[in-house]
Amino acid sequence: MKLLQRLSVLLCLCLASPLWAADQLISVPTDREKVDTSYWWMPRDGATATLLLISGGGGGMGFKNGRPGSDNFLIRTRDLFAARGFNVALLGLSSDMRMLSQHARTTEEHARDVLAVVKALRAASPQPVWLVGTSRGTISAVSAAILDQGQSVAGVVLTSGYAPDVLKLRDGPAGTQGVEAIRVPTLVYHHKDDGCRETPPAGVTGMVAALVAAPIKKLQMVEGGGSPYGDPCQPRGWHGYVGMEERAVEDITSWIRNPQP
Repeated sequence: MKLLQRLSVLLCLCLASPLWAADQLISVPTDREKVDTSYWWMPRDGATATLLLISGGGGGMGFKNGRPGSDNFLIRTRDLFAARGFNVALLGLSSDMRMLSQHARTTEEHARDVLAVVKALRAASPQPVWLVGTSRGTISAVSAAILDQGQSVAGVVLTSGYAPDVLKLRDGPAGTQGVEAIRVPTLVYHHKDDGCRETPPAGVTGMVAALVAAPIKKLQMVEGGGSPYGDPCQPRGWHGYVGMEERAVEDITSWIRNPQP
């Protein structure tokens, strides 16, 4: 009888195991000698698409105790995205850098690294791959989408993004990004009270207007949330959709399922 009870307990524990039990860090070779990049892989049964989430700041996922620990909007909400029926991948840093600068994110070298991860994701799952960037991560998403030209990337979501006419590269040459070259459905998602000096809400209207080659594009300006604190460019301000994470993820995933102008 005791043996049956123990087996019953073990079965219950197995059934109660979190979905992320199979989540893992995957290494991907780049086209640079002895340089790899990586992603945190969260496959889900029945997924309708794969979302490559690209964090802002210095990039990466802030590994803590063997798991992503960054407070970045996309990293901390990864389970919410996965729970809505998507494979989720978190973009890591390449092995030749400790962080991503603004300038590095605009380079073709970085865009090729992102697309190397996209290629690996397409090999791991037949579902279409979307790039979802936030803050400085939108620079990476735009760079990769421009280089890809709709060959491997199904769509792009830019949250709290850098408008092309306000992108000033403080750690590299001044420049802009040619979003007019993006050829896939694109959602621009922004909080109307975003107080970050680098991502003013007024700038994204021009970004959407510049998406002339995107077959479907939409600007979704939102409000709400609660209790922002800290630097307005950091994750717990309006810039990071504090207090409205569930709603933001639902808005984004609903649009990915059915892109509409």
